Amino acid sequence: MTFFRALQGALVFLVAIACAQLPAQTATPRPLPPGITVTASVSNETPVIGDQFQYIMEVTGNVGVDSWKDPDLAKVSGMRVRSNAEFAQQMEYKNGRSMMTSSRSTMLEATDVGKFTIPPGQIKISGIWYATNEVTVIVGEVPKLAGDLAGIISARTSSSEINSQLQGKYFALAETPTKIYRGQAVPVDIYIYRVKKLPSLNQWQILPDQNDGDDFVRPNVRDPRMQASQLNWETVKFGGQDFERVLLYTQYIVPTKTGKLRFTPPTLQVELPVTQKGGGSRDPLMDMMMNFQRTVSATLSMRSVDLDVLPVPDKPGDALLQVVGRGRADVTIDRQELPQRELLTLKISLVGNGFFDLISQPKAPELSGFSLIDTKSNSRMDITKGLLFSDKSFEYIYQAADAGEVTIPSFSFAFFNPADGNADSQNVMRSDPLKVVVTKSTAAAVQIGGVAASSPAGAAGSPTPKAGAKVLGSDVSYIDVKPLTLAGSSALPSFYLRPWFWFAQFIPFVGALAYGLTAMLRRNRRGESDEERARKGRRAAEQALKETRAKLNEGSRDEFYATLSRGVVTYIASLLGRSPLGLTNEEAELQLTQRGNSDDALQRLRSLLTMCDTIRYSPAADTPDARRAALANAERLLVNLTGGRKS
Repeated sequence: MTFFRALQGALVFLVAIACAQLPAQTATPRPLPPGITVTASVSNETPVIGDQFQYIMEVTGNVGVDSWKDPDLAKVSGMRVRSNAEFAQQMEYKNGRSMMTSSRSTMLEATDVGKFTIPPGQIKISGIWYATNEVTVIVGEVPKLAGDLAGIISARTSSSEINSQLQGKYFALAETPTKIYRGQAVPVDIYIYRVKKLPSLNQWQILPDQNDGDDFVRPNVRDPRMQASQLNWETVKFGGQDFERVLLYTQYIVPTKTGKLRFTPPTLQVELPVTQKGGGSRDPLMDMMMNFQRTVSATLSMRSVDLDVLPVPDKPGDALLQVVGRGRADVTIDRQELPQRELLTLKISLVGNGFFDLISQPKAPELSGFSLIDTKSNSRMDITKGLLFSDKSFEYIYQAADAGEVTIPSFSFAFFNPADGNADSQNVMRSDPLKVVVTKSTAAAVQIGGVAASSPAGAAGSPTPKAGAKVLGSDVSYIDVKPLTLAGSSALPSFYLRPWFWFAQFIPFVGALAYGLTAMLRRNRRGESDEERARKGRRAAEQALKETRAKLNEGSRDEFYATLSRGVVTYIASLLGRSPLGLTNEEAELQLTQRGNSDDALQRLRSLLTMCDTIRYSPAADTPDARRAALANAERLLVNLTGGRKS
């Protein structure tokens, strides 16, 4: 009884710990601490269909955020989620005081016209959940104006000033055929447009595709026309203006329904080259770049496209199957002569331009004297000369039962090619008849499961008939299944009398004890004194600074300043009881401010880390005296910083 009481106590202990760690699920109505604000907003309150905009939850004030809880954006009408949530922190200094803003943003796309409400989100601060405000979005139709740029979405970067230079001058467009059919492999040409004074692109990538539900299939093949360094821009007129454009790649989509379907082109990420000019250049876009920045990342989105999908004409009644596309059908067999009870494979191959994966396996042809054993299919796709190439095959495996000559009849296949321009035109292909000769087996007959078969030649006697046996080949006559018995099992001792059973009873108790000890050690580590954290921090930084001294004269510029920066960050992380991985400069500065460090020390810390990051890429001369001064500055700084809190 003592053992079970101990086990019960351990389980109660574990449940109590788990319950203590569960987060609150609802926001409390209590007021926010002074100087703290919690808000929700969108980057565009009046988008049109196809526009992308951000839903932003934001906390302003010198406080850390424990957790975020978005509203269920996937269930909000009139919009859909285009990307995962992203976090950001920004520190501002006004009148000698710092102010931090933490935000969480999610990219959405407007899909329907109307007025829609995003419910409040929740943000956990100092163990308490607070609710944001709800947000209203009014989605309008795309302006139907001829000859202008109302239907395009300009490239976006992280800089609003750069965005103003790209507005209406750098964008992507998707072009599709005007008349498409269900099951057709529809090419979508993706073009990039720019005015001549704006840069080309260094590299590009396709962000994850938008989910269209079951309206479209997007074959996992694309046709990149050329590398970014080899793009051939052509001059065109668009919206009454001169542009240069390039066909970046072609993507295929396959509509699975008829009627009006909405297709959302993928989003592109491009890297635009910039120069190292600091100002005074003739190109205002270049003047806005940082001195050492060589590329700027831009996102190119495209509005959704409404497509009218037509039904394909009915296939001829005698056609085995219908293919949307252009190609040929072949019917083959793996051999023309085989003995009784051996296997024959009939293969139907479809090869050509189109998307054949939507074609389901047709019903197996009935062959006189054969029984169907198995079916399977194979498929592959590729881009050939800018067209989607498909190769799909269906295999039917038969077993010969009777000897004699069997004729496999011809089969007809209907190919409907929308590119022909005739909505009712179908190309019907017919295969040639095939003959198979089944030779009589020399094996003696034997009764198997009530069906006459053959026993292997030379076998002594006739085997006893077995019910339920299945002929798998000429070398198998029957399967002898012996019944499973439990004879002798009663001689085994009961399982609860075995040693391993009692050993297993101690596993939960040992696990609970180990968990409790681990939690206690963690609490002890969190309760370290300020002096202990400072001492551990200095020891952790000594090794990195020792490496820095060794690189005073012989290390490269990048090695020296990277090692110096790592030593300072390592010490700060130890002061805060954190891992240096993922610790940003802004977060470190905020927590050091809350722990009572002077503004002067924080200013010197900020200058030191900025100098280490900047001088690694600076074209200025690097001297031993400058390195010694930076190292001495770092060592003085580590003495002045403290991990203690304000009293």
